[in-house]
Amino acid sequence: MKKLFGLLGILTFTLLSAQASGIDWSSLNVEKAIAKANAEHKLVFIDVFATWCGPCKYLDKKVFPDAELGAYFNAHFVNLELDGERGEGPQIIQRYGVEGFPTLLFIDGDGKLIHKQVGALDAPSLLQMGREVVDPTSSPVYQMKQAFAEGKRDKAFLSDYMIELLQRDKDPTEPATAYAETHPELDLDTEIEFLVFLFGVHDLDHPVAQTYLANIKTFENRFPESGQYKIGFFLKDYGARAIDARDPEIGLRAIRAVHPALKKLLGKEVPKLKEMQASFREAYAAEVSTGAADGG
Repeated sequence: MKKLFGLLGILTFTLLSAQASGIDWSSLNVEKAIAKANAEHKLVFIDVFATWCGPCKYLDKKVFPDAELGAYFNAHFVNLELDGERGEGPQIIQRYGVEGFPTLLFIDGDGKLIHKQVGALDAPSLLQMGREVVDPTSSPVYQMKQAFAEGKRDKAFLSDYMIELLQRDKDPTEPATAYAETHPELDLDTEIEFLVFLFGVHDLDHPVAQTYLANIKTFENRFPESGQYKIGFFLKDYGARAIDARDPEIGLRAIRAVHPALKKLLGKEVPKLKEMQASFREAYAAEVSTGAADGG
């Protein structure tokens, strides 16, 4: 009898261990996994890792064994672990634009990339991401996008939408621009409205832009590394406007407007105004010439 109970205990432990084993990894190669997913009306989940990568080991030991995560991913995905530096790893890295480890890829049954996550997540966050990949309508971003399309423009909503996009490494320009247009008197001393300015103010004549450029060192001390981003944003945007309008003065005017601020920011390292203008004229002429040759 004791032997029987012992066997039952071993069997129970084995069953419980199997149930709590987390994600079940397939031994298929990527193409066969995609074909399997297509046939079974599933998606493909790929953990692209490197053997030396600390966050990759965290995922392997602490996240992927999670029972709830495993149950959901095993039901909805064909799951693959792929060493990015061996076998077909380098090919997949190139195919899907992997730039770091770990990178988590979600791919449909046609081999199309649906979503890419760079860096490790905890189990609840990865589970939520998986659910949103399977059903995009469950995503807060999807719901916010719908509300935005329906005309919602209050400050709290637009700031929440912008932050949600930033946290997901997505472009926050749309809600930030709407915030700046709907509530133009921005307070740059607050983090939220400074972010609105960074991503949503496109006009150098905007009063807030003038305030920012005149006091760029103060804002740079408060929000490090923001200055070069914002000046670069203005120059790129006005350069594109100049190309579209076939008017180089649009770009040259922007250079003149931001150069004093850039000088405050970089000191002796900043190129001289004439040098920046000459470089722009050269780039403008090359772009216009290429566009004309292409029939643009």
